[in-house]
Amino acid sequence: MMNLSPTPSLLYFTSFLLFASNGGRFSSLIFPALCPELSQPLLLSTFFILANVSSMVSVPKLVHVYSTSSTAKKTQMFTVSVLMATTTYVIAFVPALSSAPIQIGLRMLNQVSTSLVSTLGDSLTVKHGHKHGTEFGQARLFGAVSWALMSIVVGYVAEWTSSWAIATIPAAIVSAILTALTGRAVILDAEEGESVVAYVKVDPDTPPENDETLTEDNITPSVAFCRLMATASNSSFLFGVFALATGMSIVESLSFEYFTNSLHAKPSLNGMTVLITVIFEIPLFHYAGTLENRVGFKTLQLGAMLAYSSRVIGYTLVPKAWMVLLLEPLHGVTYALGKTASISFVKKYCDGAVGQGVVNVIRGNIGPLLGLLLYGVIAQLFNEDAVYRGNRASKFRNIEKM
Repeated sequence: MMNLSPTPSLLYFTSFLLFASNGGRFSSLIFPALCPELSQPLLLSTFFILANVSSMVSVPKLVHVYSTSSTAKKTQMFTVSVLMATTTYVIAFVPALSSAPIQIGLRMLNQVSTSLVSTLGDSLTVKHGHKHGTEFGQARLFGAVSWALMSIVVGYVAEWTSSWAIATIPAAIVSAILTALTGRAVILDAEEGESVVAYVKVDPDTPPENDETLTEDNITPSVAFCRLMATASNSSFLFGVFALATGMSIVESLSFEYFTNSLHAKPSLNGMTVLITVIFEIPLFHYAGTLENRVGFKTLQLGAMLAYSSRVIGYTLVPKAWMVLLLEPLHGVTYALGKTASISFVKKYCDGAVGQGVVNVIRGNIGPLLGLLLYGVIAQLFNEDAVYRGNRASKFRNIEKM
Protein backbone atom coordinates (compact mmCIF):
# COMPACT_ATOMS: atom_id res chain seq x y z
CA MET A 1 0.00 0.00 0.00
CA MET A 2 1.28 3.49 -0.89
CA ASN A 3 2.46 5.55 2.07
CA LEU A 4 0.36 8.73 2.14
CA SER A 5 2.36 10.44 4.89
CA PRO A 6 3.88 13.82 3.99
CA THR A 7 6.98 12.63 2.14
CA PRO A 8 8.88 14.05 -0.84
CA SER A 9 7.68 11.04 -2.85
CA LEU A 10 4.06 12.18 -2.52
CA LEU A 11 5.05 15.80 -3.18
CA TYR A 12 6.83 14.81 -6.39
CA PHE A 13 3.81 12.76 -7.45
CA THR A 14 1.35 15.64 -6.99
CA SER A 15 3.64 18.40 -8.31
CA PHE A 16 4.37 16.54 -11.54
CA LEU A 17 0.65 16.03 -12.02
CA LEU A 18 0.54 19.82 -11.76
CA PHE A 19 3.35 20.40 -14.26
CA ALA A 20 1.90 17.97 -16.82
CA SER A 21 -1.63 19.35 -16.52
CA ASN A 22 -0.29 22.91 -16.94
CA GLY A 23 0.64 21.98 -20.50
CA GLY A 24 3.77 19.94 -19.93
CA ARG A 25 5.37 18.82 -23.18
CA PHE A 26 2.09 19.59 -24.98
CA SER A 27 2.66 23.34 -24.45
CA SER A 28 4.15 23.78 -27.94
CA LEU A 29 0.81 22.53 -29.34
CA ILE A 30 -1.57 24.14 -26.84
CA PHE A 31 -0.43 27.74 -27.00
CA PRO A 32 -0.30 28.06 -30.80
CA ALA A 33 -3.88 26.72 -30.75
CA LEU A 34 -4.83 29.48 -28.29
CA CYS A 35 -2.86 32.16 -30.14
CA PRO A 36 -2.24 31.48 -33.87
CA GLU A 37 0.54 34.08 -33.91
CA LEU A 38 2.65 31.64 -31.90
CA SER A 39 2.65 29.15 -34.79
CA GLN A 40 5.72 30.87 -36.24
CA PRO A 41 8.89 29.05 -35.01
CA LEU A 42 10.74 32.23 -34.06
CA LEU A 43 7.79 33.68 -32.13
CA LEU A 44 7.09 30.34 -30.43
CA SER A 45 10.69 30.06 -29.29
CA THR A 46 10.52 33.69 -28.07
CA PHE A 47 7.41 32.74 -26.08
CA PHE A 48 9.40 30.09 -24.20
CA ILE A 49 12.56 32.24 -23.99
CA LEU A 50 10.81 35.11 -22.23
CA ALA A 51 9.21 32.65 -19.80
CA ASN A 52 12.66 31.29 -19.00
CA VAL A 53 14.14 34.77 -18.56
CA SER A 54 11.45 35.67 -16.04
CA SER A 55 12.19 32.52 -14.08
CA MET A 56 15.95 33.00 -14.32
CA VAL A 57 15.70 36.49 -12.84
CA SER A 58 13.08 35.78 -10.18
CA VAL A 59 13.51 32.26 -8.82
CA PRO A 60 16.97 32.61 -7.15
CA LYS A 61 15.74 35.70 -5.30
CA LEU A 62 12.50 34.00 -4.30
CA VAL A 63 14.39 30.94 -3.05
CA HIS A 64 16.61 33.19 -0.94
CA VAL A 65 13.52 34.89 0.52
CA TYR A 66 12.02 31.45 1.20
CA SER A 67 15.18 30.21 2.94
CA THR A 68 15.28 33.18 5.32
CA SER A 69 11.55 33.10 6.14
CA SER A 70 9.57 31.63 8.99
CA THR A 71 7.86 28.29 8.59
CA ALA A 72 4.47 29.96 8.20
CA LYS A 73 5.74 32.21 5.41
CA LYS A 74 7.42 29.25 3.68
CA THR A 75 4.12 27.39 3.49
CA GLN A 76 2.40 30.53 2.24
CA MET A 77 5.00 31.06 -0.51
CA PHE A 78 4.68 27.47 -1.67
CA THR A 79 0.88 27.58 -1.71
CA VAL A 80 0.76 30.90 -3.56
CA SER A 81 3.21 29.58 -6.16
CA VAL A 82 1.07 26.50 -6.82
CA LEU A 83 -2.14 28.50 -7.10
CA MET A 84 -0.48 31.14 -9.30
CA ALA A 85 0.74 28.45 -11.70
CA THR A 86 -2.71 26.98 -12.25
CA THR A 87 -4.51 30.34 -12.30
CA THR A 88 -2.28 31.76 -15.03
CA TYR A 89 -2.64 28.56 -17.05
CA VAL A 90 -6.42 28.42 -16.80
CA ILE A 91 -7.10 32.05 -17.68
CA ALA A 92 -4.89 31.71 -20.77
CA PHE A 93 -7.87 29.88 -22.32
CA VAL A 94 -10.12 32.96 -22.08
CA PRO A 95 -10.72 34.05 -25.71
CA ALA A 96 -10.36 37.73 -24.88
CA LEU A 97 -6.81 37.05 -23.67
CA SER A 98 -5.59 35.29 -26.82
CA SER A 99 -3.20 37.98 -28.04
CA ALA A 100 0.52 37.12 -28.09
CA PRO A 101 1.64 39.75 -25.52
CA ILE A 102 -0.95 38.61 -22.98
CA GLN A 103 -0.17 34.93 -23.55
CA ILE A 104 3.54 35.62 -23.11
CA GLY A 105 2.90 37.55 -19.89
CA LEU A 106 0.76 34.76 -18.45
CA ARG A 107 3.36 32.17 -19.41
CA MET A 108 6.10 34.17 -17.68
CA LEU A 109 4.13 34.16 -14.43
CA ASN A 110 3.38 30.46 -14.84
CA GLN A 111 7.06 29.64 -15.43
CA VAL A 112 8.21 31.53 -12.33
CA SER A 113 5.63 29.70 -10.21
CA THR A 114 6.31 26.19 -11.51
CA SER A 115 10.10 26.68 -11.38
CA LEU A 116 9.89 27.77 -7.76
CA VAL A 117 7.75 24.76 -6.86
CA SER A 118 10.20 22.44 -8.63
CA THR A 119 13.26 23.95 -6.93
CA LEU A 120 11.69 23.81 -3.49
CA GLY A 121 10.68 20.20 -4.11
CA ASP A 122 14.30 19.25 -4.81
CA SER A 123 15.52 21.11 -1.74
CA LEU A 124 12.89 19.57 0.54
CA THR A 125 13.82 16.10 -0.72
CA VAL A 126 17.49 16.63 0.14
CA LYS A 127 16.53 18.03 3.54
CA HIS A 128 14.20 15.10 4.18
CA GLY A 129 17.07 12.80 3.27
CA HIS A 130 19.29 14.39 5.92
CA LYS A 131 16.63 13.75 8.57
CA HIS A 132 15.15 10.44 7.49
CA GLY A 133 17.65 8.87 5.09
CA THR A 134 15.51 9.36 1.97
CA GLU A 135 17.42 8.96 -1.31
CA PHE A 136 16.69 11.57 -3.97
CA GLY A 137 16.18 9.10 -6.83
CA GLN A 138 13.75 6.89 -4.94
CA ALA A 139 11.57 9.93 -4.18
CA ARG A 140 11.92 11.51 -7.61
CA LEU A 141 10.71 8.41 -9.48
CA PHE A 142 7.19 9.12 -8.17
CA GLY A 143 7.27 12.36 -10.14
CA ALA A 144 8.23 10.43 -13.26
CA VAL A 145 5.25 8.11 -12.77
CA SER A 146 2.70 10.91 -12.37
CA TRP A 147 4.23 12.88 -15.27
CA ALA A 148 3.71 9.87 -17.54
CA LEU A 149 0.20 9.11 -16.31
CA MET A 150 -0.99 12.68 -16.76
CA SER A 151 0.66 13.01 -20.17
CA ILE A 152 -1.11 9.90 -21.43
CA VAL A 153 -4.46 11.12 -20.08
CA VAL A 154 -4.00 14.57 -21.64
CA GLY A 155 -3.02 13.05 -24.99
CA TYR A 156 -5.95 10.67 -25.26
CA VAL A 157 -8.57 13.11 -23.91
CA ALA A 158 -7.34 15.84 -26.27
CA GLU A 159 -7.59 13.43 -29.20
CA TRP A 160 -11.09 12.24 -28.24
CA THR A 161 -12.53 15.68 -27.45
CA SER A 162 -10.45 17.94 -29.73
CA SER A 163 -10.22 20.28 -26.74
CA TRP A 164 -7.08 21.16 -24.83
CA ALA A 165 -9.23 22.90 -22.20
CA ILE A 166 -11.18 19.73 -21.38
CA ALA A 167 -7.98 17.67 -21.44
CA THR A 168 -6.04 19.84 -19.00
CA ILE A 169 -8.03 22.39 -16.95
CA PRO A 170 -9.92 20.01 -14.59
CA ALA A 171 -6.73 18.07 -13.89
CA ALA A 172 -4.79 21.30 -13.35
CA ILE A 173 -7.23 22.49 -10.68
CA VAL A 174 -7.32 19.17 -8.81
CA SER A 175 -3.53 18.72 -8.94
CA ALA A 176 -3.01 22.27 -7.65
CA ILE A 177 -5.09 21.54 -4.56
CA LEU A 178 -3.26 18.26 -3.92
CA THR A 179 0.17 19.83 -4.43
CA ALA A 180 -0.56 22.77 -2.13
CA LEU A 181 -1.74 20.47 0.68
CA THR A 182 1.12 18.02 0.26
CA GLY A 183 3.74 20.77 0.03
CA ARG A 184 2.52 22.37 3.23
CA ALA A 185 2.77 19.06 5.08
CA VAL A 186 6.28 18.33 3.78
CA ILE A 187 7.51 21.82 4.70
CA LEU A 188 6.14 21.51 8.24
CA ASP A 189 7.89 18.15 8.59
CA ALA A 190 11.18 19.54 7.23
CA GLU A 191 11.09 22.55 9.57
CA GLU A 192 10.31 20.52 12.68
CA GLY A 193 13.21 20.69 15.12
CA GLU A 194 16.55 22.28 14.30
CA SER A 195 17.27 23.34 10.74
CA VAL A 196 19.76 21.29 8.78
CA VAL A 197 23.18 22.89 8.44
CA ALA A 198 24.54 22.92 4.92
CA TYR A 199 28.35 22.87 4.94
CA VAL A 200 29.58 24.73 1.90
CA LYS A 201 33.16 23.98 0.92
CA VAL A 202 35.37 23.84 -2.11
CA ASP A 203 37.10 20.63 -1.05
CA PRO A 204 34.76 18.10 0.60
CA ASP A 205 37.64 16.83 2.77
CA THR A 206 38.68 20.28 4.02
CA PRO A 207 36.65 22.41 6.47
CA PRO A 208 35.87 25.98 5.42
CA GLU A 209 38.46 28.61 6.34
CA ASN A 210 38.11 30.01 9.85
CA ASP A 211 35.57 27.25 10.54
CA GLU A 212 33.04 29.30 8.57
CA THR A 213 29.74 27.51 8.18
CA LEU A 214 27.13 28.80 5.77
CA THR A 215 23.62 27.57 6.19
CA GLU A 216 20.79 27.67 3.70
CA ASP A 217 19.35 30.44 5.88
CA ASN A 218 22.15 32.92 5.21
CA ILE A 219 23.84 31.98 1.93
CA THR A 220 23.01 34.17 -1.08
CA PRO A 221 22.69 33.07 -4.74
CA SER A 222 25.92 34.88 -5.68
CA VAL A 223 27.87 33.17 -2.88
CA ALA A 224 26.40 29.79 -3.84
CA PHE A 225 27.38 30.32 -7.48
CA CYS A 226 30.96 31.26 -6.54
CA ARG A 227 31.26 28.18 -4.35
CA LEU A 228 29.96 25.94 -7.11
CA MET A 229 32.39 27.48 -9.63
CA ALA A 230 35.38 27.54 -7.25
CA THR A 231 37.51 24.97 -9.10
CA ALA A 232 38.21 24.21 -12.76
CA SER A 233 36.62 20.79 -12.32
CA ASN A 234 33.44 22.29 -10.92
CA SER A 235 33.31 24.90 -13.67
CA SER A 236 33.69 22.19 -16.30
CA PHE A 237 30.85 20.19 -14.80
CA LEU A 238 28.53 23.22 -14.72
CA PHE A 239 29.39 23.99 -18.34
CA GLY A 240 28.33 20.42 -19.16
CA VAL A 241 25.05 21.03 -17.31
CA PHE A 242 24.56 24.20 -19.36
CA ALA A 243 25.41 22.50 -22.68
CA LEU A 244 23.04 19.60 -22.04
CA ALA A 245 20.29 22.00 -20.99
CA THR A 246 20.50 23.89 -24.30
CA GLY A 247 19.53 20.74 -26.18
CA MET A 248 17.16 19.32 -23.60
CA SER A 249 15.11 22.52 -23.73
CA ILE A 250 14.31 21.94 -27.40
CA VAL A 251 13.17 18.38 -26.76
CA GLU A 252 11.15 19.20 -23.64
CA SER A 253 9.53 22.37 -24.99
CA LEU A 254 9.17 21.77 -28.72
CA SER A 255 9.55 18.09 -29.65
CA PHE A 256 5.78 17.50 -29.71
CA GLU A 257 5.45 20.36 -32.18
CA TYR A 258 8.06 18.63 -34.35
CA PHE A 259 6.42 15.21 -34.01
CA THR A 260 3.01 16.65 -34.92
CA ASN A 261 3.96 18.94 -37.80
CA SER A 262 6.83 16.98 -39.37
CA LEU A 263 5.93 13.36 -38.54
CA HIS A 264 2.12 13.82 -38.27
CA ALA A 265 1.91 12.28 -34.81
CA LYS A 266 -1.41 12.33 -32.94
CA PRO A 267 -1.76 13.59 -29.34
CA SER A 268 -2.14 10.02 -28.05
CA LEU A 269 1.19 9.02 -29.60
CA ASN A 270 2.85 12.08 -28.11
CA GLY A 271 1.55 11.03 -24.70
CA MET A 272 2.88 7.51 -25.22
CA THR A 273 6.40 8.88 -25.79
CA VAL A 274 6.35 10.17 -22.22
CA LEU A 275 5.33 6.74 -20.92
CA ILE A 276 8.23 5.08 -22.74
CA THR A 277 10.59 7.69 -21.34
CA VAL A 278 9.41 7.13 -17.79
CA ILE A 279 9.62 3.33 -18.01
CA PHE A 280 13.37 3.79 -18.33
CA GLU A 281 13.59 6.67 -15.84
CA ILE A 282 12.06 4.69 -12.96
CA PRO A 283 14.81 2.06 -12.48
CA LEU A 284 17.52 4.69 -13.00
CA PHE A 285 16.03 6.95 -10.34
CA HIS A 286 15.49 3.97 -8.02
CA TYR A 287 19.15 2.98 -8.21
CA ALA A 288 20.47 6.53 -8.58
CA GLY A 289 22.25 6.45 -5.24
CA THR A 290 24.01 3.19 -6.07
CA LEU A 291 25.02 4.42 -9.52
CA GLU A 292 26.36 7.69 -8.16
CA ASN A 293 28.39 5.91 -5.49
CA ARG A 294 29.92 3.55 -8.04
CA VAL A 295 30.77 5.82 -10.95
CA GLY A 296 30.40 9.39 -9.63
CA PHE A 297 28.20 12.24 -10.78
CA LYS A 298 30.58 13.29 -13.58
CA THR A 299 30.23 9.89 -15.27
CA LEU A 300 26.45 10.12 -14.93
CA GLN A 301 26.56 13.51 -16.65
CA LEU A 302 28.67 12.07 -19.48
CA GLY A 303 26.17 9.23 -19.92
CA ALA A 304 23.33 11.74 -20.14
CA MET A 305 25.11 13.69 -22.88
CA LEU A 306 25.84 10.56 -24.91
CA ALA A 307 22.21 9.43 -24.68
CA TYR A 308 20.96 12.85 -25.76
CA SER A 309 23.29 13.06 -28.75
CA SER A 310 22.23 9.64 -30.00
CA ARG A 311 18.54 10.40 -29.68
CA VAL A 312 18.24 13.74 -31.44
CA ILE A 313 19.85 12.56 -34.67
CA GLY A 314 17.43 9.64 -34.65
CA TYR A 315 14.49 12.04 -34.69
CA THR A 316 15.59 13.29 -38.13
CA LEU A 317 15.94 9.78 -39.57
CA VAL A 318 12.69 8.03 -38.60
CA PRO A 319 10.21 7.90 -41.53
CA LYS A 320 7.09 7.28 -39.45
CA ALA A 321 5.82 8.88 -36.26
CA TRP A 322 5.49 5.67 -34.22
CA MET A 323 9.22 5.01 -34.64
CA VAL A 324 10.07 7.84 -32.23
CA LEU A 325 8.92 5.45 -29.51
CA LEU A 326 12.08 3.44 -30.21
CA LEU A 327 14.20 6.47 -29.34
CA GLU A 328 12.35 7.66 -26.23
CA PRO A 329 14.17 5.30 -23.81
CA LEU A 330 17.22 7.47 -24.43
CA HIS A 331 15.30 10.52 -23.21
CA GLY A 332 14.64 8.68 -19.94
CA VAL A 333 18.34 7.92 -19.62
CA THR A 334 19.28 11.53 -20.38
CA TYR A 335 16.89 13.05 -17.88
CA ALA A 336 17.43 10.61 -15.01
CA LEU A 337 21.23 10.62 -15.20
CA GLY A 338 21.48 14.37 -15.77
CA LYS A 339 19.12 15.25 -12.93
CA THR A 340 20.79 12.86 -10.49
CA ALA A 341 24.24 14.20 -11.41
CA SER A 342 23.28 17.84 -10.78
CA ILE A 343 21.54 17.06 -7.47
CA SER A 344 24.59 15.08 -6.27
CA PHE A 345 26.94 17.87 -7.34
CA VAL A 346 25.06 20.47 -5.28
CA LYS A 347 24.80 18.16 -2.25
CA LYS A 348 28.57 17.77 -2.32
CA TYR A 349 29.61 21.39 -2.75
CA CYS A 350 26.74 23.72 -1.75
CA ASP A 351 23.90 21.91 -0.04
CA GLY A 352 20.59 23.68 0.51
CA ALA A 353 17.73 25.35 -1.31
CA VAL A 354 19.83 28.23 -2.67
CA GLY A 355 22.48 25.95 -4.15
CA GLN A 356 19.83 23.79 -5.78
CA GLY A 357 18.16 26.95 -7.06
CA VAL A 358 21.35 28.18 -8.74
CA VAL A 359 21.88 24.92 -10.61
CA ASN A 360 18.19 24.68 -11.47
CA VAL A 361 18.43 28.13 -13.06
CA ILE A 362 21.34 26.91 -15.21
CA ARG A 363 19.48 23.72 -16.13
CA GLY A 364 16.04 25.19 -16.50
CA ASN A 365 16.62 28.78 -17.64
CA ILE A 366 20.07 29.83 -18.84
CA GLY A 367 20.70 26.73 -20.97
CA PRO A 368 17.18 26.77 -22.44
CA LEU A 369 17.58 30.49 -23.20
CA LEU A 370 20.30 29.69 -25.74
CA GLY A 371 18.72 26.44 -26.95
CA LEU A 372 15.33 27.97 -27.68
CA LEU A 373 16.90 30.99 -29.37
CA LEU A 374 18.91 28.73 -31.69
CA TYR A 375 15.80 26.67 -32.40
CA GLY A 376 13.76 29.70 -33.40
CA VAL A 377 16.42 31.16 -35.70
CA ILE A 378 17.43 27.88 -37.40
CA ALA A 379 13.87 26.58 -37.79
CA GLN A 380 12.76 29.91 -39.24
CA LEU A 381 15.66 30.07 -41.72
CA PHE A 382 15.96 26.37 -42.60
CA ASN A 383 13.82 23.62 -41.02
CA GLU A 384 13.46 21.64 -37.79
CA ASP A 385 15.62 18.75 -39.05
CA ALA A 386 18.56 21.17 -39.17
CA VAL A 387 17.96 22.04 -35.50
CA TYR A 388 18.23 18.44 -34.31
CA ARG A 389 21.25 17.60 -36.45
CA GLY A 390 23.06 20.71 -35.23
CA ASN A 391 22.25 19.85 -31.63
CA ARG A 392 23.72 16.38 -32.02
CA ALA A 393 27.01 17.78 -33.35
CA SER A 394 27.34 20.37 -30.58
CA LYS A 395 26.83 17.78 -27.83
CA PHE A 396 29.57 15.54 -29.26
CA ARG A 397 31.99 18.48 -29.17
CA ASN A 398 31.09 19.17 -25.53
CA ILE A 399 31.61 15.50 -24.64
CA GLU A 400 35.10 15.63 -26.11
CA LYS A 401 35.97 18.54 -23.77
CA MET A 402 34.97 16.74 -20.56
